[in-house]
Amino acid sequence: MTGVRATRLLPLAVLLGIGCAEPLVEHTLDDDIDAFVDEGPYEVGYTTFDTTYDDPVYGGPRNLPLMAWYPASAPSDTPAIYSLGGVIVFESLRATYDADPADGAPFPVIVYSHGNGSEAVLGHPYGEHLASHGYIVVAVSHTYNTGTDGTFRRFAPLMVSLVRRPQDITAAIDHLEDGDAPDGLAAIADTGRVMVFGHSYGGFTTVASAAGPLDIDGLRARFCAGDADCSVFDDEGVQAQLAAGFRDPRVVAIAPQAPGFVSAFAPPVLGDIDVPTLLMTGRRDKTLPDEEQAQVFWAGLSHPEDVWFEIPDGAHQTFIPTCRDFNEWQKDQFVGDAEEDGCGPDFAPSEQLIPLMAGYLRRWADTYVKLAPPGGDWRTVAPSDLVVLSRH
Repeated sequence: MTGVRATRLLPLAVLLGIGCAEPLVEHTLDDDIDAFVDEGPYEVGYTTFDTTYDDPVYGGPRNLPLMAWYPASAPSDTPAIYSLGGVIVFESLRATYDADPADGAPFPVIVYSHGNGSEAVLGHPYGEHLASHGYIVVAVSHTYNTGTDGTFRRFAPLMVSLVRRPQDITAAIDHLEDGDAPDGLAAIADTGRVMVFGHSYGGFTTVASAAGPLDIDGLRARFCAGDADCSVFDDEGVQAQLAAGFRDPRVVAIAPQAPGFVSAFAPPVLGDIDVPTLLMTGRRDKTLPDEEQAQVFWAGLSHPEDVWFEIPDGAHQTFIPTCRDFNEWQKDQFVGDAEEDGCGPDFAPSEQLIPLMAGYLRRWADTYVKLAPPGGDWRTVAPSDLVVLSRH
């Protein structure tokens, strides 16, 4: 990844005609790129646990499986084993189960939200990288919206998950803050300043954790046509939740990846987001087309620190390790159109991009969660043959 040529990068707001901004600074990456992709100084511990809170839609207990990566002082003797629905199983090359936490606590917290019908474990490349740089990363399994739930025919209607998902994020943060997490994890977690990131539906979840009210009439108009089950919107309690929004004041930075359901947020709501946003998208996204999601989202943002990280030859699967970790049968079984939406040979290679994106997420968190800028205006740095950056 070294030796990338320098170029002058024009903001996509200018290229796409949706705003006005100064060109980004020309920058040579030879001396900087390793700082993005290098692993950090910590070993990586891994653990799994659950939390339960009151279901915001139907009442009663809602159980959330969680997994966490954290800075460790030394590896344990047991490598982490990751499982996707019990069908795809693979061993981590870096994380180990229940390793002793490193000195230097408390460590800041980052929460990951998976996509619709996906799994929390697909955040593992980011979790391992960020933990090695001194973060606790908690990935939430959004119960009744995972791939496993789809396999066993217990998938909730999408609008039910829309109400639940942002509150799952708050429940996960609460679990750490209240000291209920196992193996001393809560004792080393700093939940005062949290970053949230997530892919696709998890991108919506990420934005909702920092945004204001959702317009229920707009939701009905946009998402309730045909046979979509939107009966959840008839409930007065749900209406009150949407009117209040799901903003969590502990969330101080967000990084949505290929976010969906962008039109659930009216433009004034996006413009009122008061935390910096690192928007990460692929211009060739088939599932959530760029002109319908990313461009609309970017046009609605207004925070002066926002950055758009766009991959011209990236698509929907670019952001998760399906292209890299799944064989052809597994991609056909769990994704279907993976080759046409990021995994084909004419797309930017995710094996290069995922470490780079993990590096950008780390720099974003260093700047806005740790409040320790890494030196230089790193937001102007981008490998010209893979990504483009823009900002307001």
